[in-house]
Amino acid sequence: MLRLLGVLLILSLYPTTANAAECGTHKKVTAFLGKKYKEAPIAMGMVSNKGFMEFFVADSGTWTVLLTTPEGISCIVAAGDSYDTVTVQRGPNT
Repeated sequence: MLRLLGVLLILSLYPTTANAAECGTHKKVTAFLGKKYKEAPIAMGMVSNKGFMEFFVADSGTWTVLLTTPEGISCIVAAGDSYDTVTVQRGPNT
């Protein structure tokens, strides 16, 4: 959990490709990401009792991190391009 919070803190220091702090209702922001960038959610996680984080990506390689409050307000906290997946090699002690 602390690792996720640390990642979100670091991500919050970087501006989005649009104006910083693009916020709206969850429905509105996710529709915008789908329509304009063809991005869809691929991962999500709870952020303590502060809401949840979602990671959206498109086949073109664009990506967006969205943070949504319990009240349903979603804000873009980071965005970029050149998304790629990695395979994690685990050792015998992990």
